[in-house]
Amino acid sequence: MRRLFVLLMLAVTCTFSTAADVEPQLITTKLAHGASVGIPETWDIIRGTELQAIETDAAKVGDLVGNPSPPGGFDTLIAANFPDPDRYASIAISSTAHHAITPEALVSATDADLKEMQAKNRRYVTKFNGAAGVNVWGWSPLRKTKIGKYMVLHTSYLVSSKYGPHRLHNYKYSGRGRLFDILVSTNTKDEEANSVIIKRILASIVFP
Repeated sequence: MRRLFVLLMLAVTCTFSTAADVEPQLITTKLAHGASVGIPETWDIIRGTELQAIETDAAKVGDLVGNPSPPGGFDTLIAANFPDPDRYASIAISSTAHHAITPEALVSATDADLKEMQAKNRRYVTKFNGAAGVNVWGWSPLRKTKIGKYMVLHTSYLVSSKYGPHRLHNYKYSGRGRLFDILVSTNTKDEEANSVIIKRILASIVFP
């Protein structure tokens, strides 16, 4: 059940000590398609059969809400965790091939475009989470922002289940021919402290 909750957050659950503890060194991890990210040295990277099992479970949940299979060219680039059972947060990065997309595609969106994109995203995320009784609320507007040197689109929302409330942040970056999604989650009680390491990770990301 806990794995299912992870899937409903659209990210892989991972945990780390709060910023009050010694901050770990970031180790650069090269990803597919020319991207890279700094992962704290204390975190575990989820790979192989465990990651495949999570993706399979996600596909099953998607089927329940009428979501088609992931398009061709979809890759989960990384998911990582630091095993602390008391404090929850997560980061997962994925990429989808869109041959006509350009780096300017998302950041050139008008206010009307952003409202339309967010309306579609809200409907899907709410339906996806609701399939297993997870509530979604507290959306922030979809806006343009920067992580590191890159202009991206960002929105956040809250989810809750028996594991307590979490805030999810979704960042989208359009590269040349690929769309990158970054999903970050933290439980709300440690949100402020966890934001320190999350900001460092986001600032370390390199896109092609």
